[in-house]
Amino acid sequence: MKMNRKRSALCLSAFLLCSLITGCAVNQGNNAVPPPSPQTTDADVIVVGAGPAGMSAALSAVENGAEKVILLERRNTTGGTMTNTSGSMSGADTIIQQLDGYTEDSPELYYEDIAHFALNNSGRPNLDIIWLYANESKNVVNWLWENGLNDNEYTTMPDGKKTVFAPEHDLYNYPRTYKPLPDNPEKYRAAIHEVMDEMLARTPEIEIRLNTQGMKLIPNENGHILGLEVQDLTSGETTTLQAARGIIMATGDFAGNPKLISYYKEGLDSVLTAGLKECDGNGLRMLQEVGATLTYNMDRMATLAVGLENPLAPGTGRIMDTKAMYAGGINVNQNGERFVDETHRQQVVRERALDAQPGNVMYEIFTDKIRDDLLTTIHAPMMQVFFMSDAGKSYVIEADSIEELAGKINVPADTLKKTIEDYNAHVDSKEPDEFGREFVLNDNLYNAAINKVEGDKYYCVPIKSLLIATSGGIKPNVMMQPMDKFGTAIPGVFVAGAVSSFWGGGAMSGTAILGASFMGKEAGKNAMTIDYIESYKVQPADDSIPAEYFTADSSPTAVQRYDMEKTFKDGTYEATVDGQDGPMTVEVIIQEGKINAVTVKDHKETVTVGGPALETLPAAIVEANSINIDAISGATLSSERLFQAVAACLDEASQ
Repeated sequence: MKMNRKRSALCLSAFLLCSLITGCAVNQGNNAVPPPSPQTTDADVIVVGAGPAGMSAALSAVENGAEKVILLERRNTTGGTMTNTSGSMSGADTIIQQLDGYTEDSPELYYEDIAHFALNNSGRPNLDIIWLYANESKNVVNWLWENGLNDNEYTTMPDGKKTVFAPEHDLYNYPRTYKPLPDNPEKYRAAIHEVMDEMLARTPEIEIRLNTQGMKLIPNENGHILGLEVQDLTSGETTTLQAARGIIMATGDFAGNPKLISYYKEGLDSVLTAGLKECDGNGLRMLQEVGATLTYNMDRMATLAVGLENPLAPGTGRIMDTKAMYAGGINVNQNGERFVDETHRQQVVRERALDAQPGNVMYEIFTDKIRDDLLTTIHAPMMQVFFMSDAGKSYVIEADSIEELAGKINVPADTLKKTIEDYNAHVDSKEPDEFGREFVLNDNLYNAAINKVEGDKYYCVPIKSLLIATSGGIKPNVMMQPMDKFGTAIPGVFVAGAVSSFWGGGAMSGTAILGASFMGKEAGKNAMTIDYIESYKVQPADDSIPAEYFTADSSPTAVQRYDMEKTFKDGTYEATVDGQDGPMTVEVIIQEGKINAVTVKDHKETVTVGGPALETLPAAIVEANSINIDAISGATLSSERLFQAVAACLDEASQ
């Protein structure tokens, strides 16, 4: 396939040469020495964070000679952000592309696509690392393929091919995005997570410690960062570990820290977050304490115009989209007005348009005809989800008329009616509207039909901006070492994944997980192979984030701030919520308007972690007649799931 656009020529060979030279000069120096003897340490390599970067780093360290690796994870499960994503990935000249008959891709073409996107979105991308990634992406995909990914099924297009364009974002010039499907969809969101867990299980050199949090990086007498203070979150016990070769920080971004998000960027107060609450930026704090500097793009936040709010956890959401626009659906704001071409091929255009709307919210409006047309296409599974009940709450608002729908979503009825009339007129005329939306079918595989917004039933789903990731982080070199203010690599410690940053303003489709895995593999290899400068003076970074932004907010969570002044009807109520490793079902009995009993009927929580919360909290809720109580230390996530389930029961009892 030929390139369909020309760009400014970039000397790719020079970038590669520069990267390699820079990596060697920074990391070895004139007085390079090996780290201390492994006999005096707990492991060859210690990895903090068991997401795609950390899991890949641990496996790579073993592949490069490590006899023992300790992999730490503060949650009670591995996977990190892989538990919140569908797992799309892209790479150049991979075995998956070749099997689909796409044989003309190359690292050079891949690099040009990514570099073009990164430079257009500013944020000062690290082109050296992007070039290295473009070249290594094939090897990472093939590595996963050879270790089990070949056994998984893939999302395919109508032509049967696995390798597709990514139309939601800036288009690649060649099909290179794939979505492998997990064998166990109830447990794994991303198939890569499933494959990596299997790889870890057959690698005895790796010791996994869950519910364990890194607290402080500790330099030795030479200034090499080979010590790590850790805390067992179950017992509260604090210990110090020593690495022989290196410590790899793969602690994720700071999308789970609202205070830190607001510190770098205002105006996101109404945005939902899909980030793990454990991604609070503490990895940044630890690294800055030993001198690591931040990138220039700390204010860049990746949002998606597809956020569906969790009815049981206000303020959080997940990526969900009705796809109604592909059969004629429209988006309106709180004023009842359209504000963007809903079918624009670049998701980023729709994202920025939504971010500019009052409350960062829009209403996807469609009809029974639009729904029925979508149910006959590849969009059927997504549309079906919205008409299912989640913990007794439906996502779809239904009405018999435009006026009735306007009243239910609290937008001006006259404005909404005119908006729909204007839209329908454009459909009839087939002339593009003021936003550039076209009303003719094309060969876009995502385009199902062109309908007016009219029918026997009108539907609406509120959608908000969803923060999925923060783009900024620690500044790395090509060896995945953090850099200090002088541009010197800090010896002993490495970074991988979202705790660092090289994409600049944002990453293209399919690069999040694969990019993290690439960094992890590089960090694991480099930790086992490079020497360090003889001595290094450790000093905190000049641009350190104020400590108060890492202090936990003592105020109750959104669920805990429940209005217990409501009137509750006597009866037995039941609700099911998503737990850590599966559904949690809770029964609540109301007698004389008060909580009489709380029973956890079914759950998949880890016995040693979530068990204490599920055993003691029900009685505490009954005694207090409230869910506005403290969570159980060391079992915060299980506690919150229980609070959410009880809140759902109370909602039903108060109706």
